[in-house]
Amino acid sequence: MSKELQRLNMNMPADLIQQVDEFANRMHLNRTSAMIFLVSTALDQKNVMSMMDELLNRFSELEENERAK
Repeated sequence: MSKELQRLNMNMPADLIQQVDEFANRMHLNRTSAMIFLVSTALDQKNVMSMMDELLNRFSELEENERAK
């Protein structure tokens, strides 16, 4: 991941900001660090789920090939 920082201004629903702030307080982080952590974690989980889908598809193909023998 790049260490270069870029400024980001965005609008979010107030209740979502409150949830982020509560998470940040529990984890002893500031809001920015909490947002970086949460976004990174969400993207990592999305990538893992995509890999799992691909692995399951390949596993199914292997099973089908074994049955066809």
